[in-house]
Amino acid sequence: MEKFNLEKYISRSGFASRTDARELILNHRVAVNNQTISDLTYRVSEADFISINGIPINLIEKVRLFMFHKPRGCIVTADDPHDRKTIFHLLPKNLPRLISVGRLDFNSEGLLLMTNYGPLARYFELPENNIKRVYELKLFGTWNENNIEYLKKGIKVDGMQYQPIDARILSRKNNQIKLECALHEGKNRELRKIFTNLGLLVPKLTRTSYGGFFLGSLPQGQIIECKKFIVDKILKNAQLI
Repeated sequence: MEKFNLEKYISRSGFASRTDARELILNHRVAVNNQTISDLTYRVSEADFISINGIPINLIEKVRLFMFHKPRGCIVTADDPHDRKTIFHLLPKNLPRLISVGRLDFNSEGLLLMTNYGPLARYFELPENNIKRVYELKLFGTWNENNIEYLKKGIKVDGMQYQPIDARILSRKNNQIKLECALHEGKNRELRKIFTNLGLLVPKLTRTSYGGFFLGSLPQGQIIECKKFIVDKILKNAQLI
C-alpha cells in the first residue's frame, strides 16, 4: 500500500495546504491512529486513521476544477437562511462536493471557478498570488474623463482602500458605457461600490475571466470540467503537490 508523507496526506485530503499542514503537525493537532504526531517525516497510508482536531480526514480521489457560468438572480452559497435560489440548485446532482473560488453577488453573472479541493480554492483567492480577474460592466450615468486615471491609482470608498484597476472603455453612447476592468484582488462588491461612488449605475456586471480561465461561450447555468493536465500544472506551480 502506498505510503505518504503526513503533510502531503493532509494536503491531498483537501483539509489544508502543505504549508498549513506543517503548522498543524508541529502544533500537535494531528493524530494518526489516535496518537498525536509532531514528526514532519512521519509517513502514513490510506489504512491509517488520521484526524485533525479530532476530525477524521480522508484522501480525495483526485483534484477537480470546474468552470461554471453563474446566472444573475442566484447566490453563491450552499445554504441560504432566506431560502433564495443558490448556484447549487443549478448544478448536476452527480458532481462531487464543490466549493466556489470566491463569489459573485446576487445581481452579478459570469465565470465562477469551483473545485473539490480547498487548498486550490484558497490559492486562487489569496491576494498575494496576484490572480487576475477580468470583468465587463455596463454603466449608466455621466462619465468623468478622469475616471480611468482614478482607477489606475486606486480609490478609497467609505474608508476602504481598493487597489489599482486597469480599465478600458469598450463602447460609449450617450450616458451608456461598456467598460472592461482587470484587477488582482476581489473585495466584496468592489466594482459596484467603486462605480456607485463615482456616480454611476451598474445595471450589468459579468466576470469574463479568472486566472487564465475564460467564460467564452459557456451558456448560463452550465458547468464544464477543466482538463486534468491543466489542473496538475496549476497544482505544481502553486506547490500544492
